[in-house]
Amino acid sequence: MIIVGRSRYVNHPTLRRRGRTSLAHIDVAPEATKWSNVEVTSVFSFMRRYMARYWAWYLGGILALVATNWLAVSIPVVLAEAIDQFARPQAAIGQKALLIALMGIGIILVRTASRILFFTPGRLIEAQLKDDVFARLLEQQPPFFRRFATGDLVSRFSSDISALRLLAGFAALQIVNVVAVLSLSLTQMARISPRLTTWMIAPLAVSLFINQLFIRKLFFLVKRMQVELGALSDHVLSSYEGIATVQSFTAEGAFIERFRGRNEAYMSTMLKRANLRTVVGPVLFLAIAINVFTLLFVGGPMAIRGEISVGELVAFTTLVALMASPARGVGFLFAIVKQSQASLERIEEVVLPEPDRPDREHHRSAPPRPPALELRDLEFSYSGSAQPVLRSVSLTLPAGTTLGILGPTGAGKSTLLRCIARLENPPAGRVFVDGVDVREIDLDAWRRAMVLVPQRAFLFSESLRDNILLGEGDERALQRVLRLAALEPDVEML
Repeated sequence: MIIVGRSRYVNHPTLRRRGRTSLAHIDVAPEATKWSNVEVTSVFSFMRRYMARYWAWYLGGILALVATNWLAVSIPVVLAEAIDQFARPQAAIGQKALLIALMGIGIILVRTASRILFFTPGRLIEAQLKDDVFARLLEQQPPFFRRFATGDLVSRFSSDISALRLLAGFAALQIVNVVAVLSLSLTQMARISPRLTTWMIAPLAVSLFINQLFIRKLFFLVKRMQVELGALSDHVLSSYEGIATVQSFTAEGAFIERFRGRNEAYMSTMLKRANLRTVVGPVLFLAIAINVFTLLFVGGPMAIRGEISVGELVAFTTLVALMASPARGVGFLFAIVKQSQASLERIEEVVLPEPDRPDREHHRSAPPRPPALELRDLEFSYSGSAQPVLRSVSLTLPAGTTLGILGPTGAGKSTLLRCIARLENPPAGRVFVDGVDVREIDLDAWRRAMVLVPQRAFLFSESLRDNILLGEGDERALQRVLRLAALEPDVEML
């Protein structure tokens, strides 16, 4: 049954609430629907859209990281001076030790500040991205959701957005940290001995080049892993939804076997990615080990010849060790960036398609009272189907009248109602409301003006009262709905 007339409604909790409610309705904030005007095919476009708004946070984090690493590379220099002053009677070793202790405390403070300043925008961006993606999904019509499995959408909404949070928080911090550590460490090295510094750069450059050869393969594996995770999530979700059917047909074995197959495919891809990362990480670590060997092989004789002091050789050793940690993290950093690129592509697939909303070109208001309904040779077929579901359906239904439509299963009764309710957009010039093409009526206003009662019931995980009122607390409305739906005897028995 379709009831056409004025209806009250309630928005989703994340959206605005307007008026009193008896019909679920979704009203999307206009500022959350601008995906079609923004390219999200690269990490840089994501940075411009989301990360740029937190530039003050990132600027503070960058300054804190620079201060952290400046203090870290300054400690070896002070240590070198202290070592070189051991032979001098007037050496103020205690002062040097106190200075190193104070610098260590300073590192703790500014390092903590850098984490807060980088990770907080990451969480805020994650929340904003989820709001934007969810708002975009609410705009889409049912044909859009037939293209994507529910579990796949859940996977994109959770794991893919979490990957972007890592990009906006941890990866951004690591990029700045690696650049700061390497640049400041190499600068201090060059001040001590340009020749020895040149020997240190060569292994790092070679290791970075080798890592770049594995990045393309890593990106492919990450993207395939996310697709397989979506398929696995959809299988689990559909199994839960149809658990009664599965049990009644004793089909548990078949579903478990399918789950095992999808799970093994996902695990296999994860192992391949892990194996590749075991190559990427140790290459950089090996470069650091080679640097230590080169430092002793080349720098030791230089200290013996007096070209550098013993303290400067110790400072070089400390600076090389300081570069080891960020160098080991470069492989993990590459993996996060590549996973984020794959996640951006997957999110782009669901947020860039324009909603099928022809009414936005006309913005006609919905009728304020029960209207007349007319169908003119309506034909409709679902996308991907060669056979039309409705053929040459014509009728004229005056305002205030009632029409019953009978037919066997699959005759098109539900499809007809879906076309009238604009759950499926009918062809232009086929469905008219008060003489106006239903495609030209504002969809949100049309949904508020009518009620469609589907065959498939859905109950929220709330009380019976909340399922009836959808959050509205009017006791009179509750009693009226119970009376109209003939639920009073059932409620009394319950």
